[in-house]
Amino acid sequence: MQLLHAAGATVGTRLRRVQQGASMGSIEPNIKWEYIGSENFLTTQETPMKALFAFVLLAASVLHAQTSDGKKYTIDNCVNQFDAAKIESTKVGYQYWFAGKDFLDGRTLKLSVVKPHEATHAPHKHAEDEFFFVLEGKAEFFLDGMKKVAEPYASFYCPSNVEHGIRNVGETELKYLVIKKYEMPGTK
Repeated sequence: MQLLHAAGATVGTRLRRVQQGASMGSIEPNIKWEYIGSENFLTTQETPMKALFAFVLLAASVLHAQTSDGKKYTIDNCVNQFDAAKIESTKVGYQYWFAGKDFLDGRTLKLSVVKPHEATHAPHKHAEDEFFFVLEGKAEFFLDGMKKVAEPYASFYCPSNVEHGIRNVGETELKYLVIKKYEMPGTK
């Protein structure tokens, strides 16, 4: 978590730039950050690149591990450039798997794109927890009976077995990433 603090963001914490001037622990010289509160499961950031950096670090920590299946990872199979020919259409848009269930013992990274005023499915719950990260558009997050609207560079954590959902409440496409680990046969 120290690295996330240095990046100017933590899961569930909001920071605000308060003054120019050298600051210990800041990755940007001459910037000082101040803690201004936290929100339940939802994080928004003043600086989009810092939010994305924090999310990537979080994703890396979630996805980091060695597998016992002997699969060799190379630059060719570890870099996945978006390819429109490989999208999967849904009733309300499309999805693209950057890391599918079979890539790394059930851990996944997926892009979901949803038309305005639509949702991929109704609020639901499942055994796996997951993270959403909004890239574009306006999302309404649902968690255990409560709703909150957020825009780009917001994350949403969905705990295991808690009813949750996400829907597009904007006038443009909603694009968000999903990080989730599926239980695969023979893994635990």
